[in-house]
Amino acid sequence: MGSESDSIEEKAAARKEALRALRAAQELSESKEEGDGDDVAVVEEDFVILFFLLLTVMMASSSSSSLARSWLYHVFLSFRGEDVRKTFLSHVLEKLENKGINVFIDNEIERGESVGPELVKAIRHSRVAVVLLSRNYASSSWCLDELVEIMKCREEFGQTVMTIFYQVDPSDVRKQTGDFGKAFEKTCVGKTEEVKQAWRQALKDVAGIAGYHSSNCGNEADLINKVASDVMVVLGFTPSKDFDDFVGIEARIMEIKSKLILQSEEVKVIGIFGPAGIGKTTTARVLYKQLSTDFQFSTFLEDIRGSYKKPCGNDYQLKLHFQKNLLCQILNRKNIEVHHLGGAQEMLGDKKVLLVLDEVDNWWQLEEMAKQRRWVGPGSIIIITTEDRKLLKAFGLGIDHIYKMKYPTSDESLQIFCQHAFGQNYPDDGFESLAREVTWLAGDLPLGLRVMGSYLRAMSRDEWIEALPWLRLIASKDYGFIYMHRLLEQMGREIVKKQAMENPAAPKFLTDTKEISDVLDEDTATGNVVGIMLCTSQKIQINKSAFQGMNNLQFLYFAPDTTTCTLEGLDCLPDKLILLHWPECPLRVWPSKFSGKFLVELIMPCSEFELLWEGIKPLPCLKKLNLSSSQNLKKIPDLSKATSLEELCLQECVSLLELTSSFRNATKLYRLDISGCKKIKDFPNVPDSIIELDLCKTGIKEVPPWIDNLFRLRKLIMNGCKKLKTISPNISKLENLEFLALRNYGYCGVHNHEEKYDDGLYMYVNLFEAIIEWGPDFKRRWRLQSDLEVDYILPICLPEKAFTSPISLRLRGYGIKTIPDCITRLSGLIKLEVGECRELVEITPLPDSLLYLDAQGCESLKRIDSSSFQNPEICMNFAYCINLKQKARKLIQTSACKYAVLPGEEVPAHFTHRASSSSLTITSTPRPLTSSFRFKACILLSTVYDHLGDTGDDDEKEGENSLTSMSYSVRAKQNGLTVGCGSNQLLMPALYRPFRRIAPYRKRHKHRSKQ
Repeated sequence: MGSESDSIEEKAAARKEALRALRAAQELSESKEEGDGDDVAVVEEDFVILFFLLLTVMMASSSSSSLARSWLYHVFLSFRGEDVRKTFLSHVLEKLENKGINVFIDNEIERGESVGPELVKAIRHSRVAVVLLSRNYASSSWCLDELVEIMKCREEFGQTVMTIFYQVDPSDVRKQTGDFGKAFEKTCVGKTEEVKQAWRQALKDVAGIAGYHSSNCGNEADLINKVASDVMVVLGFTPSKDFDDFVGIEARIMEIKSKLILQSEEVKVIGIFGPAGIGKTTTARVLYKQLSTDFQFSTFLEDIRGSYKKPCGNDYQLKLHFQKNLLCQILNRKNIEVHHLGGAQEMLGDKKVLLVLDEVDNWWQLEEMAKQRRWVGPGSIIIITTEDRKLLKAFGLGIDHIYKMKYPTSDESLQIFCQHAFGQNYPDDGFESLAREVTWLAGDLPLGLRVMGSYLRAMSRDEWIEALPWLRLIASKDYGFIYMHRLLEQMGREIVKKQAMENPAAPKFLTDTKEISDVLDEDTATGNVVGIMLCTSQKIQINKSAFQGMNNLQFLYFAPDTTTCTLEGLDCLPDKLILLHWPECPLRVWPSKFSGKFLVELIMPCSEFELLWEGIKPLPCLKKLNLSSSQNLKKIPDLSKATSLEELCLQECVSLLELTSSFRNATKLYRLDISGCKKIKDFPNVPDSIIELDLCKTGIKEVPPWIDNLFRLRKLIMNGCKKLKTISPNISKLENLEFLALRNYGYCGVHNHEEKYDDGLYMYVNLFEAIIEWGPDFKRRWRLQSDLEVDYILPICLPEKAFTSPISLRLRGYGIKTIPDCITRLSGLIKLEVGECRELVEITPLPDSLLYLDAQGCESLKRIDSSSFQNPEICMNFAYCINLKQKARKLIQTSACKYAVLPGEEVPAHFTHRASSSSLTITSTPRPLTSSFRFKACILLSTVYDHLGDTGDDDEKEGENSLTSMSYSVRAKQNGLTVGCGSNQLLMPALYRPFRRIAPYRKRHKHRSKQ
């Protein structure tokens, strides 16, 4: 703890020194006289001047301090009530609260001579301070004391401070002049010089923060929207996939968090209850995601209702089993022995734990926790979701510890429905009244709205009108459509049972475990059984002739966890079977009496077969065949008559020796998975209908020349094919290929082979990733992941179109030291991203077509070829390229480019005209200005707000989220006349990684002036 404390003190001292240096530089700049002359060019920049040294220190400190601080509020709002409380402030508060932002305002605090400890705590425990500066702000010593504390937190803790200048000029605030200054002087009467100096410094500092000016906005609504949006960005409230299907979740999350804040610092418990489908689990998941980073031990125990059945009689063993699973997940250990019900307390009693118990439905699941609440350590949080409020009351939770899930408002319901019906938040033209009626029929339950919207998606207006009477009929029932995920299933079973009792000869669909067990074991079924669906943990015995009398059986479904046993095999299976879903099938020999002519899906993973059947069976309807992980399977049957086959999954069939060529007749086959079939040595001879090929961990030695015949192929995955020796260059002719994986080392056999490329993969030195985008709006994509030599594999695999079409190329890899030679031949290369190629030493010649080069984060980069930057419209980003040689730096600084970003601590000496404000006046030569001329400007960045460094982890959206903008305008003044010479806005890369130094950037402008 000592070293950590020393480190924080050192950073605080460095911060203070940086601020002193900044203030000295500003004062020196302000003291200089501005030159004037007859002919001047004025460059005005609409951006925040940023100081390099300050950022480095602030980012390091804020990241460290935030770990130790617990935030009570999102925003602390400092304001002068008499100016704004009943007008502007009320609208700001409403907008922030609607976005789920927890705001502290001091309306409830009794005011005294100075700011009390309660207010200081609120300021220090707020993520963001918003200072609303108005005409009479300085007339209140209370406001000024607040401001001093806020600026102190900004300096010491890196707190983000945002300013709003409401009907007041920033210069009046900074210099204490005008009406603002008069109010300030009155407040200073009778105060000590120390207090007055602290106030002046705080006002000067806050006025120097780029903020929002009410005089610059068209209307207050736009200003308020801008403030709220920027606060969301600073807080990291970026859109998340957790929020996609749940409109209004932010506000609900904040209500729950407010209940947690009010609780003691011991063990905090919150219960969330509401009906099925209202979003309890989704809400708990978002809470867990937001809170889990602050806990060393955390787990989300999902669907306890389904995973732990209600015990009968003595439930002691089940409670032990529950505690064992809980401890294994929290402590991330595979096997923990729990010998008594006090075991959890012994292991977790001193640990800070975040625990979510989802879908609790029985008292025994909470009983032991209720008896001894302190079985987890202080600071722990337990979140319980349930449909039964009585369980929460029995647990001892009062009204302040229980949150009742709220139904969405009518507008939110419409928005949820429209998201799933139209893919947007509002109805298409002509569907407004229909959408509102269907929303009303579906009710307010989010699940029902999603289901109804998905059902109607892509239907025409006439089809909607045709479906409405049926939807009205469903909505009139006691159990509405919105409860379908469980209640509708239960209702359907009751209907089936009732029909069977009233008419024993009617078709039956068996779902009751005992009834199915009796039928299969005692051979009592009749021809009226059309379906069997069995979901049980019990072991089910199946008689040899169990299906003998089920001539009309069409659906046979055993759930994955169902254990079946057939001591003598089976005589037959019904010929009318459409769906056969039997995981872990114990049969070794396929029943001889089964034609399969109606079979559509045959799903039998982890089965015991060595061979399904001999000979050829008529399988005209078969679409899906899954025999994955069938360890004994040596051969698949002849599928020459399975002409409708679409999916064939043989994953991890480790004994499989070869693939039959018979499925060449399956002209609709689009997916083949033989990953893990290590004895297969030949590339499968598949039909040209194939779209996805997963050949991971096979013994394949060659990608054959005829690969280009598979013109529909989109995904080819060959990770772990260590015997692969030859790859035909014809692979580059696959025009529709989107993803190609050729990775051997570091491949762990993850089922989702299309892994996200992140820092965790950098440990494999040779691994690289190349992504090419082309076509209209660059929406077509080709992606390669490989650990083969980049100079060998990239030229072979690059799609042919890449050499002739305008393209964007992203290249990432730890071991890449130079740009591959083949990139020089990409005559249409518009954009090249090699950011995070940390070992890249040199950038070799690049195509003349290049308009954008991003080398951000290439820490080893030293040399750049001079012929790479001939295009005057090129933009370059060399942020964090800290090892650039002087020759390379000079080349970048002197090149003709639109703009460039490079690291440094000072403006190069040849930029002779300088200023520390947002505008610069330059005296030109006595001769008249030409109609067109060029100039360069260099801007040194200092503070970059935290939110500019947080763009999320989604590489798919990096291009759109990682841009910030700079606008500029140029005016010329000649003979006393000022004329505008044009303006522009540049989209520029955001500078990420707040723990690294921020680079200054230089940009080049071209503009025209008038005489």
